[in-house]
Formats: sequence, structure tokens, C-alpha cells
Amino acid sequence: MAINRDKVLDGAERLLARGKVEAAIQEYRKVLAETPKDIALLNKVGDLYVRINRNDDAVRLFLQLASGYSDDGFFVKAIAIYKKILKFDPTRLVVFERLADLYHKQGLVNEARVQYQVLVDYHQKHGDTRAATQSLEKMAELDPDDPTPRVRLSEIFHAAGNRERELSELRALAELMMRHQRYDEAGQIYARAVAAAPDDLAFVTDAVLGLKEAGQVAAAARLLSIAVEKNPQAERIARLAGLGGRPTPGGEMPAPAGTVRDTTATGLRVRDLTPPPPELEPAAPPPAPKMKPEPDFVVELPEEEGSPTEIRPTDEMLRRSPDSPWFEGGLAADPEFELEIELVDESAPPAPAPAAAAPPA
Repeated sequence: MAINRDKVLDGAERLLARGKVEAAIQEYRKVLAETPKDIALLNKVGDLYVRINRNDDAVRLFLQLASGYSDDGFFVKAIAIYKKILKFDPTRLVVFERLADLYHKQGLVNEARVQYQVLVDYHQKHGDTRAATQSLEKMAELDPDDPTPRVRLSEIFHAAGNRERELSELRALAELMMRHQRYDEAGQIYARAVAAAPDDLAFVTDAVLGLKEAGQVAAAARLLSIAVEKNPQAERIARLAGLGGRPTPGGEMPAPAGTVRDTTATGLRVRDLTPPPPELEPAAPPPAPKMKPEPDFVVELPEEEGSPTEIRPTDEMLRRSPDSPWFEGGLAADPEFELEIELVDESAPPAPAPAAAAPPA
């Protein structure tokens, strides 16, 4: 039988005026039984339950109200109701879950992360690994560039002995570091993954090649050295990656032939002359630029204190020399003196010697 809505509501108001909260709630509930989606009345009755410390009943009504807002697309109003619940009862995990989901839908990354973090901490504290894992996976989906959930997931899987899932998270984390050019962190993560699964040569190969292709040859060599130490079969990767050779005493692999790398703490750069495998033979380098030729002659002059003095041709000398490409014929400066040489006919008889001069009287 339908009730007289206005009459019931008027009676409930009179009860409230006399301080009879529970009696008023009962009247309001009669109306809600016929109109369960009466938003204003749901909110009012929920507040009355909070007034008399019946929090469980209040939470049930507020959850019903927030769910209605969410279903109708009023996410901001739903969020306001969920936050209202947490003010008087911050222990409701379902509220944190729904808040995180709504913030996620709204694109409010930081707010959603806070809610997920609360859930993760709670579940880990109470030993619920499965629930903590689910929240961390949602965090990773929320912000793919945030490494924190990946790190914690790898730790959870490591503690649980789930090597496959641990390796998957470490791979995703290392790839994230590579995308952001954080190569040192990527190398450390790859090293941890190799230590966890040294027999996964496919993973080791991908990691070594990834570092090498990013120009991190030294990091690739170190990672390969770690892999070979854990699993000698990983040495075959060296040829594929162009990192031929065995680990050095310092734990490093030789760099690819012909590359320049730092080999000392002071940054001294040296060239590795180890020949590469035939299939990795680099292209011939361009010809070296021609150096300035050394002087054609050196004249040693006696000096009192110094060593031999090197005399180099001057521009003037080069212009005067007929053998010089800079010879300027006919433009040479006038000589300071001339030397006349008389040609002698060798077939003619020698001239008589001049008579000796008489001695003075």
C-alpha cells in the first residue's frame, strides 16, 4: 500500500524537532523504501546515522548514493560522497578503491596514486600479497612512466619465488629507464635480472644488444661479463654483440674493435686494436689528412750552447727556387753580386806559365 509521502515526511520532521533521531529515521526509511534513488533523502538519513554513531548504516547509504552518482556520470559528486565517508570512517578499503578508480577516470593521476598507495600499504601490512599486487598493477597502468610500482612488484615476486613475473617486471622497468636515457639505472636493473635468471640467454642477449645499440658499450660489456660469470654459455653472445673476448681481470669485457672508450679513472681514452670478427669488420676509415712535410734540409751551424739549428725554407727562397711549385720566374730579386765563370777549351794546349818576377835589387 502506497504511503502518503508528504504526511510521512512531515511527521519525521516533527520527531527530529523533539530530538527523536532514531524515530525520525524510521519514518524517512519508509519513504526510501518506495523511492530508493531519492538522493537528497539518502544523504539526509546518512547524516542522521552519523549523528547517532551508527556508521555502518551511514556507510551503506552513502555508498548507495555515490554509486548512483557514478553510474549517472556525476563523478565529482560521487568523489565528494566517498570523501565524506572517509571523514568519519577512514578504515573502509572499498572507499579507497572506488576513489582511486574515479580519480583514474578523471585523469587525476596524483590523487589516484595516493589512494592506491594506501591500499598497497594496508594489504602488505596484513600479508595480502594478491590484493597488494592488484593495486600495484593498477598504479603501473595509471602512470606508465612511474617506476615505483614496478620496483615493488618485482620485490613481491622475488620474495614469492615467482621468477617469471619478477623477470617480466624487471624487463619493463629497465626498458622504462632506457626510454628516459637513464642508462646507469637500466644497467643495474639488467644486472639484477641476469643474476635472477642467468640461464635465460634470450633475455641476456636483448639486454646486451639494447645497451650497445644505445651507445652504452661499456655497460653492455659489464652486463655480459656478469652473465658469463653466472652462466659460461653466455659467452657466445659476445660474438653476436661484437664484444668478442673474455672478461678482463677487472670484470669487464673488451670493447668492440676500433672503438674509443675510457679506460682509466682520469678519462684517458685509448683505442682497442683487437681485430673484430670478419662479419663485423668495420668499413675502411677515410684517408688521414696530409701532414705538412718536414724540411728538405737541415743546416748545422756551430753554436756555443745550443743543439743544431733547423733552418726552414722561407717564402722568398721558395719563390726563387726553379724546383719549387711557387717559383716565380723572372721575378727574383736582383742578386747582390755576380759570379763570372770563363769556359776553358780542354783541347787547346796549356798556356805557358808566366815568368817569375825578378827579385828586388
